[in-house]
Amino acid sequence: MADRPRSRPSRRRRKIIPLIVLGLAMACALLIAEVGLRVVGFSYPITTQGDAWCGYGFVPNSQWTHTREGHSQVTINAFGFRDDPWTIEKPAGVTRIAVLGDSFIAGLEVEKPQRFTEVLSQQLNAASRSDAAVGQTVYEVMNFGQPGFGTAQELMVLRHKVWQFQPDMVLLAMFTGNDIRNNSRQLEAEPMLPYFDLTDEGLRLDESYRDQQRGLPVRIVKTLAPYSRLLQLVYRSFHSLTREPPPDDPRDLALRTDYGLYAPLAEALIYQEPTDDAWRQAWQTTEALVAEFQRECHDHNAQLRVITLSNDMQVHTDPQLRSRLEQLTPIDDWFYPDQRIAACCQQHDIPALNLAAELQRYAAEHRLALHGFDNTRLGVGHWNADGHRVAAEKVAAWLSEPQPPNDTEP
Repeated sequence: MADRPRSRPSRRRRKIIPLIVLGLAMACALLIAEVGLRVVGFSYPITTQGDAWCGYGFVPNSQWTHTREGHSQVTINAFGFRDDPWTIEKPAGVTRIAVLGDSFIAGLEVEKPQRFTEVLSQQLNAASRSDAAVGQTVYEVMNFGQPGFGTAQELMVLRHKVWQFQPDMVLLAMFTGNDIRNNSRQLEAEPMLPYFDLTDEGLRLDESYRDQQRGLPVRIVKTLAPYSRLLQLVYRSFHSLTREPPPDDPRDLALRTDYGLYAPLAEALIYQEPTDDAWRQAWQTTEALVAEFQRECHDHNAQLRVITLSNDMQVHTDPQLRSRLEQLTPIDDWFYPDQRIAACCQQHDIPALNLAAELQRYAAEHRLALHGFDNTRLGVGHWNADGHRVAAEKVAAWLSEPQPPNDTEP
């Protein structure tokens, strides 16, 4: 008897079964990878989200452990900043100081009690309690730091995040290591942040950043990553690939090997008069932004103070580092950016403190590394706990000094 022809369901089943087996195998592999990543403690939390005004910001009410440089437990408040819960209404008898800055102010590398703003608050309140002659003032120091921001983005924070809290003082902390570059779309090349163009009429917001979005796959991964270590690994890989690679200059490679610096020759451009139009425009825009900060503060009846933070090369305890850099690239003055910002502030009647010079003297006198960590490299990178402490002590003493009246029209 001739064999019956096989039924279509039977042939279809033979095709589907291998696909099912393959799918189950892949699912098992993904599950094993997910479990393995959790067992070894891998985590790469998604800590930021898009922001209509500032480009991006911390995810409100989020928590994570920061270990890439230093170590800390990070908690973000409901307003999207690393600080205690805030009330919009200012309590009676409280002087509010809003501190704006980048990653140095956010201070993810140290535990919150060790951070600049917390130590500054302690110092100011301790001094207030001990000065019975003028009556006790309670200071609330509010941290509006956001990694990756320059003065342009911080102006947007001031306009759209800060004023609702009615601060009495705004402390603008400028990190000269990259703030000037951050203020230039041409030099920064980050399309998802707000920038300002300097025109004959003044500063004009370039709103093209609002039209920029990550691709759909990246947005899906970011949405689901909080629930999966494997997706966090995928996002970390994407994030690493999209970062600008280090330069190929062999002199940079040697300095990176000896001192752990990322791109010291490129960073050293900030210590000299700008030699091209891009840097000249970046400086002019930065100076216009500082003047705009003064106008904003004047309009909101708040005092403005400016401090320039330290770069690791400025305060490194090994003077041979600066000597080597001076031999490799034209450096006019290690405090050129600080002095230029101070001159801009003087022009607009803004009290300013060259904190970098203060920290260099302290580091040299005490042979103490104010930047860097055991899990990275001492002397390089962000402030460590000593850097935050010494900086806060210097700023607290400066703020406690009598200041000339600052009621001049900007």
